[in-house]
Amino acid sequence: MVKYPKRFILLSMVCFSIAAIYAKPISPEENQSSQIYTPQIFKKGWPLSYPVVQLNSDEKVVLTFDFLGTSPEYFDYRIVHCDASWAPDGLWTSDYMDGFEYNPLQDYESSFNTYEQYFHYTLEIPNQDVVIKRSGNYLLEVYPSGETIKPLLIKRFMVTENLITIDPLLKRPVSAPLYQTSQQVNIGVNLGGLQVNDPYNEIIVTISKNNNPLHTKTMHTPSMVAGNYLEFYDSPENKFPGGNEYRAFDIKSVKYQSPRIKDIQFQSPYHHIYLHDDESRRTREYFSDEDLNGKYFVEIQEGENSGTDADYVIVHFSLLWPVPEIEGEFYVFGNLSNWQLQERCKMEYNFERKAYESSILVKQGYYNYKYVFLPEQGNPNARLAEGSYFETENDYLIQVYYRDRQQRFDRLIGTRTFNTHAR
Repeated sequence: MVKYPKRFILLSMVCFSIAAIYAKPISPEENQSSQIYTPQIFKKGWPLSYPVVQLNSDEKVVLTFDFLGTSPEYFDYRIVHCDASWAPDGLWTSDYMDGFEYNPLQDYESSFNTYEQYFHYTLEIPNQDVVIKRSGNYLLEVYPSGETIKPLLIKRFMVTENLITIDPLLKRPVSAPLYQTSQQVNIGVNLGGLQVNDPYNEIIVTISKNNNPLHTKTMHTPSMVAGNYLEFYDSPENKFPGGNEYRAFDIKSVKYQSPRIKDIQFQSPYHHIYLHDDESRRTREYFSDEDLNGKYFVEIQEGENSGTDADYVIVHFSLLWPVPEIEGEFYVFGNLSNWQLQERCKMEYNFERKAYESSILVKQGYYNYKYVFLPEQGNPNARLAEGSYFETENDYLIQVYYRDRQQRFDRLIGTRTFNTHAR
């Protein structure tokens, strides 16, 4: 078991590891530090937004994270341009930005009146040191000051040109096995005045459901081309399991029990939040419920600045399950796990209670989550515990890239967020 920051020793009942170790590589985003928590990246002014900004505009991307400890750490950051599949494309730094390759991350504040001491870091892009010159996918890498070998934290963001029009359409899949459980997103792309010589090989479309890398697909070939209008439809890449609405809990205050909270106890140095037992929803009928599509936001009711006044608490999850699954593992999953199957979010089976359990350190706020099962052989899926329904409300982020042969990089020429309940 990996230990908490140096001055803490957790009770043995808290079964998780701090290190972000993934069941398999599913995203370029990483957190390799046992002291970095709550990393978020979003468009400035909208913490629940996707980290997408327009090229040559006043829009900014904001990165925030906490460093747990009694003294601050000094960090440098680096920005790397990537292709449509999030692989670094080898461009020189000067090709895509103005500024030095490595820059200091200097904006931080100490936590105030919290049991867990931490320092809250904030970085905005662009800034006085960095100006982005090209559209596309970007990795934002954070390093210990003066080191350049291995980043401690990697988050990703996108810069779009918005040169085109994207028209999505939700459909039921025709296939009988998928008709009740899945969603199909047909996409029309109007290139307008953009001159593309070979749309079959130079246009790439990526679809991501709720910003979940487990549900991100890429289409390289349009189903139809008519002049500057392209259509992408009826292929495996535009069909997704509908899933179910996310479960949620509210821990903006530790002074009262919100609807999903069963008990709150203080065991120094943390408040422990015990959620009511969850049950499988696989065989239930679909029930519409508002959610954040797996996201969370940090907030404290008894403070002025949630970034520095919100405390860290341990949340105890419990999924009732009659017998253990011997050929796989359950995980608590969502943006709270960085959209990955993290070791710290893996669940252990309690034979006495006939339930899977997990205890996770999180910052105060409002959270979405669900339970994902990872079989020993096969792909992760949430259907075993959550079910899957065509009617489920989901966001789809659609990105269209132009593989510009002359400029040697994938331009992000348009993005569109599409909600399945939008009318």
